[in-house]
Amino acid sequence: MKILLTNDDGFDAPGIIAMARAAKAIGDIYVAAPAEHHSGASHSVTITGALKVQKKHFDGDIEGWKIWGTPYDCCALAIEALMDEKPDLVISGINGGSNVGRDILHSGTIGAGSAAFWSRVPTIAVSLNHRPGVKTFKYDAAAEFAVRAAKWLLAQPDPKAYMLSINVPNVPKEEIAGCVAASMSDRHNYHCDFKKSSDGWFDYYNATMVPHHAEGNYSLNEDDYAVNHDYIVLTPLGMNATATNHMDDLSGAANSLWTV
Repeated sequence: MKILLTNDDGFDAPGIIAMARAAKAIGDIYVAAPAEHHSGASHSVTITGALKVQKKHFDGDIEGWKIWGTPYDCCALAIEALMDEKPDLVISGINGGSNVGRDILHSGTIGAGSAAFWSRVPTIAVSLNHRPGVKTFKYDAAAEFAVRAAKWLLAQPDPKAYMLSINVPNVPKEEIAGCVAASMSDRHNYHCDFKKSSDGWFDYYNATMVPHHAEGNYSLNEDDYAVNHDYIVLTPLGMNATATNHMDDLSGAANSLWTV
C-alpha cells in the first residue's frame, strides 16, 4: 500500500515525522509537504507560475518532496505529477494544534487533505490539541491511533465518502478519556490577539493565536468540547458547504426574483 503524508507545518515538522514512523507498519511512505510553515492557509492553491520542488529523503529512507507551495499544492502535485500512481491513502498531519469548530474552515491541514479527498483518495487529517499550560506536543499516541483509524477506514465499504478528521488530546495515553464521534461545532477553539505598533507611516497589528477553550452547556457531540475534555474526536468532513436545509427557501425566491 502506498501512503502519502502531507501537512501544513512544514517538511521537517515533528508531527509528520512521528506519523511517518508509525505508518511504516502499514505501507510504503511518501512525503510531500511545504518547505515553510503554512498554518491557516486553508484550501489556497497556486493557479499560475512554477512550484519549486526539491526531492529529498525524509527521516532517512523515505522518498519525499519539499515543495515551495501551499499545503493544497503539495498534496495535489504529489498525486497528479510526482507519484507514479495514486496513493491508496493520504494522511495530513499530525498538526500541532487541534482543527475543530470554525477553525476547520481555515486549516491548512484540512486544506491539504481536501486535495486528496477531491481526487477520490481515502483521506485522514490528524491534529493534536493544544493543552493550556503545556508547551510541548507529544505525537506518539496520536500517530498510533491514526494508524489504527486508517486500517478501519480502508476496510469500510466506501472509504472515499468523507475525509476522516481526527483530533487527539495532548495528554499521556493513559489520561485519554475515550473516543467519540462528534460534529463540527459553531465556535472557534482559538482566537487571535492583536497588538498594535507604528513606525509613524504605517500601523502594524501583530497577531498571536491563542487557545480558546469554550465552556458552558455543551456536549461530547461537539468536536471542540470533546477534545478539550481529553477525548479523541472523529469527525466526517464532506467538504460540501451548501446549506441544504435552505434550498427550498431559495428555490421559491429564485422564481420570484427573476423577472423579464
